Amino acid sequence: MSGIIGGIAAGAILLALRSAARNTTASIGAASGTRVARYPKAARALALFLALIPFGLGFILLQLRPDQLRTGIIACSAMTVGILLLVLEFTCARACWSESGLTYRSPWQKSRTIDWDDIVEVGFSTWLSWVVIRSRSGAVVRLPTLLGGLSELLETLKQRAAPALQPSITDALVFVRIR
Repeated sequence: MSGIIGGIAAGAILLALRSAARNTTASIGAASGTRVARYPKAARALALFLALIPFGLGFILLQLRPDQLRTGIIACSAMTVGILLLVLEFTCARACWSESGLTYRSPWQKSRTIDWDDIVEVGFSTWLSWVVIRSRSGAVVRLPTLLGGLSELLETLKQRAAPALQPSITDALVFVRIR
């Protein structure tokens, strides 16, 4: 029963995050003046709230019998690492765009910049919930659909990309708006 309740709660949180992403507009970078799409405040707040869980788990570890302690430490450590990775993703990942092109920054890989004229393919991954943009040089940018302001980025791409890419950009826009 608790698994069903947990699944329903996770589904509700995901739906709320998708709604927040759809309703969040891109911001303007203070230093650069570029448009910035990032995870909405609700996602960042959720990640920071979840970061409190390891403290509660630490308290629970103090209550365990000695024969359960090793398993408790392993479980607590794994959950703490997962939560810290989520905090990093939700607070550090961002897509910035200007008149010249798109730059995507993520804590997991080096920053990638693609000029609007170099984009040769735009698609999406339903399974991973990403918009995928490929450049002539082979660089790939994968934009999570939970980024707030992603629709604005795709609208800008639609204005600047080659005419042959228009149908796939339109499909990506539909994908982002219904997710």
